[in-house]
Amino acid sequence: MVRDVCAKMADLAYRGVGVEPIIREGRDGDSTLVADLCVRGLWERERAAFFDNRNINADGPSYFSLSWTAVAERAAREKHTKYDGAAEDARGSFSPIIRSCEGVLHPEFQVFLRLLTKAHREVGQSTVCGGRLDEGEATDGSNKICIPPRRTLRC
Repeated sequence: MVRDVCAKMADLAYRGVGVEPIIREGRDGDSTLVADLCVRGLWERERAAFFDNRNINADGPSYFSLSWTAVAERAAREKHTKYDGAAEDARGSFSPIIRSCEGVLHPEFQVFLRLLTKAHREVGQSTVCGGRLDEGEATDGSNKICIPPRRTLRC
């Protein structure tokens, strides 16, 4: 759900949004590496930005002794270890989309949503719910999902 919401939001502001893009083809017994989302031009013009989603139950028994910050940073490191090299080989970048089941967002996810918000404002979009688009409105679960209406023209 988070992946689909992020893809819809990115598609409204950027060209070249893909869901489940292949970052690296599997060869010689290696498995194919697939991200959840790719947005071209997000960080740099025409450069692919790959994202992979992870929802974490921070109250789970394996995380009992850790703070949310520690849990989120560990998950981000794991994602970066897995995807960074392949993204660079594909001349792109990688950022994890990490959130807790309660809707708390990892800082890299917050930056991604702020860029989407800025891009939506630059093209003059308003939101369906009539408010402003912020991180809380871009998640799922207990939080409201607020998607801006599709533009009819992009120059």
